[in-house]
Amino acid sequence: MPGHRPDVNNYTETRQRLDSAIKSIAHSADSLWPALEIALKTSQHYREIVSGYQDSVHKLLAANTSDPRVSGLIETGKTMLATAERNRDHWKMQLRHEQGRRNKLDAVRNELVQARNRLDVAQKLIEGQAHLASLAALGEPLPTVPSQELPEFREALQLAREAEALAELKEWR
Repeated sequence: MPGHRPDVNNYTETRQRLDSAIKSIAHSADSLWPALEIALKTSQHYREIVSGYQDSVHKLLAANTSDPRVSGLIETGKTMLATAERNRDHWKMQLRHEQGRRNKLDAVRNELVQARNRLDVAQKLIEGQAHLASLAALGEPLPTVPSQELPEFREALQLAREAEALAELKEWR
């Protein structure tokens, strides 16, 4: 919501934002599957066509070239082979592009999951210290450190903020 500044020390809100970002990235990655599958199948298709044209051209070159029809077929075969090779190369490049897009999304998702895991560990540490403090209240007080002063918690929050910023800045084209 506009104007809303989340409390960066609020575990629940930060965890929800990370979960939301992870789901969004997963949805974006899933939406790439059709383009990736088309590029893969078309690339394989043209690789097979090129192989077939190469075999045909080699057979024509081995044929009796004194027949004028054979030289015409050789030229036609070479032209068709060159066209198929261009198409194969185009779809191979398209496949690499789609795989790159997918890899970028996977990398961002992995960073978000790591940030969430580190945040969870830091929260467990804080909860453990709070539990110890409550037990200490029954007897002799134990020294406690505010959660904002714990390096693990600060580091986890910083990593979470960086991962969220990375997810927000994504431009997956």
